[in-house]
Amino acid sequence: MGLRAVQTGASPIPGLAGDRGGHPVATNGDVQVALSTGSAYTHGLSRIFEMAGLAGYHGVEVIVDERWDTRQARYLRRLTSETGMPVLSVHGPFPKARIAGWPSDEIGRVKEAVRLCEDVGARTLNVHVPERFRVATVQGFGRQVFVPLPGASASMRRFASWLTDGGLDLLQVSTPVAIVVENMPLRTLLGRRFDMHVLNDWASLGGFSRVCLDTTHAGTTGDDLLEVASRLAGRIAHVHLSDFDGRNQHLPPGRGNLPLEPFVRWLGRRQYRGILVVELTPHALPAQDDARLVAEFTKAREFCVTNYRAGAMVDAGSTIAQAGTRG
Repeated sequence: MGLRAVQTGASPIPGLAGDRGGHPVATNGDVQVALSTGSAYTHGLSRIFEMAGLAGYHGVEVIVDERWDTRQARYLRRLTSETGMPVLSVHGPFPKARIAGWPSDEIGRVKEAVRLCEDVGARTLNVHVPERFRVATVQGFGRQVFVPLPGASASMRRFASWLTDGGLDLLQVSTPVAIVVENMPLRTLLGRRFDMHVLNDWASLGGFSRVCLDTTHAGTTGDDLLEVASRLAGRIAHVHLSDFDGRNQHLPPGRGNLPLEPFVRWLGRRQYRGILVVELTPHALPAQDDARLVAEFTKAREFCVTNYRAGAMVDAGSTIAQAGTRG
């Protein structure tokens, strides 16, 4: 049975208007909620766009990867036309991904991703902080293992300098696309946390004018999500929302132990106007069942909208803790 024959009771998509940059924004005071294509990366891109529409999202965040479909502007615009789902944001390619036809260095890839955003009308580009190590891939016992090697690559060293020495700022003033820098997860080895990235501590991230706060990644640090949000506050221009249970990342809201409800209410209280991206892992979802998968996506979207609205009803003098308990 095709997706269009499956209805899940999703709420109608709120009306959209354009902001000063011509990007669609919610007209009823709600936050824009997008579905990351990574939430169903085991599916084809067209099916993800269609599911996002059925689940009531404002649009999608496209993760650029090895597939041509994720980075051909004409095709992405066609999907928008067919499904009514605009590309609200683009996630730049992961460092280990080989992107045919794109520059191999990180700075060049960011610039190419900005051009893609402009071509498809996306309002935001999300990029990762640089990797601290080189990574080798080892195959064995039917598994693929990534082994860190000492020292960052030359491309990553240049990228780190470019981010902090004015290169990012120069690119930002040349484009209406908001370029945001995402916090990355810590890894655990023998019971100890270690950081695979540079510029990934809260002080360094606070030095960027626009940050993407990934809730799952924040959870891996052991730090309090609400305290982190308060610390970064005015710099949070983009959010990746998912839960974390201490081991598994990118779980649906309520499947982990992060305080996502008070966090989203805090966003509502602050009248956050960035995009709230639901970024899940298909391995925690019923990916084999279209109807159930759309229902899960709908539930995650409704979680965002309901709690954002509840937070928006809290008076501006309340604390972040109160925003999670009132309204």
